[in-house]
Amino acid sequence: MTGLDFLTRREREVVDWLPQGKTNWAIGQILGCSEETVKKHLQRAYRKLGVETRMEAANLLRSAASAL
Repeated sequence: MTGLDFLTRREREVVDWLPQGKTNWAIGQILGCSEETVKKHLQRAYRKLGVETRMEAANLLRSAASAL
């Protein structure tokens, strides 16, 4: 378990691009969805992760990855 298993598969796919500095538009292009859809997935993921910004989420993901 990664500690982030409470995110849906799509939320995880979206937030996994944050540490690489991808924009919502770029993530949408990569995953084949709209920028607005990416935004909604991020809003739900932020709430579940207990963060408010993409930087906080990216840092949390980096910490989780280094703990493995």
